[in-house]
Amino acid sequence: MERLTEWMIDFESGTAIAIADGPYEICSGYCKMIDRLAAYEDTGLTPEEVARLVNPWISVEERLPESDDNVLCGAEFYTAHEVHYNSERKTWMCWDELRQRHFPIDYVAYWMPIPSIPQKGA
Repeated sequence: MERLTEWMIDFESGTAIAIADGPYEICSGYCKMIDRLAAYEDTGLTPEEVARLVNPWISVEERLPESDDNVLCGAEFYTAHEVHYNSERKTWMCWDELRQRHFPIDYVAYWMPIPSIPQKGA
């Protein structure tokens, strides 16, 4: 992605400020916008990567998980469950704790990797 801003030092205040080329009228709203754009550009993330951070759910039409990876899924008739996708059988499988066996589930619309547990103090 092409960078639209650059950082420079404001010698009066001694702080870094973001600047952008263009015929823009300088105002506080514009300066805040440029600072936010520069901060975003500093992350190095693409718009798609940012969207994934905001909403980690992946449509099954977009892609499927690696075979037998445990993931969370969402479907029309239920909320998130831990499941795995079997690519050989093309089925989603869920563990039934009561019956101690896997069973297939249908109508999976979205899935996401299982997030890691936050560390204390993080």
